[in-house]
Amino acid sequence: MMLKQNFNFPIKLSVLVLFFLFSPCVFAIDIEVYKNRINIINTGLERGDATSFRNAIDEDAIVKGATDGLVTDPKWKTGIQKGIIKSLRKTTGNHIASLIKPGSYVKLLRLKQNSAGYQALIRLDYGEIGNGYMDLYLEPDSSGEIKIVDWYNYGTGQYFTETLKLLVGLSAPTPTVLGKLFDMASGRKEVSEVLKKIIDLNRNQEYEEVARIFLRLDKAYRKSRTLNIIALQAAIRTDNMKIYEKILANLDRYHGNDIKLSFVLLDYYFFTNDKTKFDRNLHRLKTIFGDSDATLDVFQANFCLQQGDLSCALSAASKAISLEPDYEYGYWPMLQSQIQLGDFTGSVATARILEAKFGYQLDSAGLSEIEGAEKFIDSRAYRQWRNGI
Repeated sequence: MMLKQNFNFPIKLSVLVLFFLFSPCVFAIDIEVYKNRINIINTGLERGDATSFRNAIDEDAIVKGATDGLVTDPKWKTGIQKGIIKSLRKTTGNHIASLIKPGSYVKLLRLKQNSAGYQALIRLDYGEIGNGYMDLYLEPDSSGEIKIVDWYNYGTGQYFTETLKLLVGLSAPTPTVLGKLFDMASGRKEVSEVLKKIIDLNRNQEYEEVARIFLRLDKAYRKSRTLNIIALQAAIRTDNMKIYEKILANLDRYHGNDIKLSFVLLDYYFFTNDKTKFDRNLHRLKTIFGDSDATLDVFQANFCLQQGDLSCALSAASKAISLEPDYEYGYWPMLQSQIQLGDFTGSVATARILEAKFGYQLDSAGLSEIEGAEKFIDSRAYRQWRNGI
């Protein structure tokens, strides 16, 4: 049982999830063709299989996006391009598929036309670690087949090609590449030494040390958006919430107005109970994602519960359930709101759904972590339900 995590539902953003996309374009392909492509990709991911995802990737576009503009040894660059293609064919999407919670679904939230094709926003359920959101950029190739040409990961605030370019640049033989990739002046020895130290630690999976070193850096380094994102992803892997919050605080200080980081920073505003900024970022996400994503209403419901605003929590949870009746997380803030409001008949109705639809056992032990559950368990409505009356 994961009641506590479900109630708090602190958005804890996906682990470092990489891999995807870029390409030429032909046009005038019916939108249904794009929808069918996405449905095939999503169905595969739901089954824990990334094959359909990999098959949709435009390898040439990825390589171009990841290596264009890197001024370095041509022979080395050719070798790294071949390595990228090899990696794309073997591992791309595997990590994403492995994170999908068994029995959950990958939801297409919107399909928006752009100048070259369509952007498909999908939501992935990662269970205890929250949700992932990705904008897949889709374009037809010269034969008319729909391909993924890039991907924006809202959990990292970066396009995949940006992330890959960074990884490529870190191993480049040309030292001046480093500073440019990290939004810093290049060519200074102390800059290169700091960057290399962080990258070496990250490569050796010494994640907590990466985060601690970042927090000790001078302001000039801590202002780097790229370095902050690397430190944040390292902190997530440590499960050290104090460090995680400190790095989020730094990101908020220097990049809090960056709309592309709205999802990343929602966690921080939840933790710090900052209603003004939480509401602002949630509004931004609804503008970006559209108003048909139940997860955003669950975030709202849980934040309202944290604030003690039960009517707000109940309203947001109700909206989440009406949008997606098969989405488990909408029912938990609904149940908690009903119990705290003393609506035990409604609580029984919600608990019945959680047992029948999602396989929970909500006896006294199963309800033990819910605030006010004792009164619910002692209520006539609960006893009648349990006694089969």
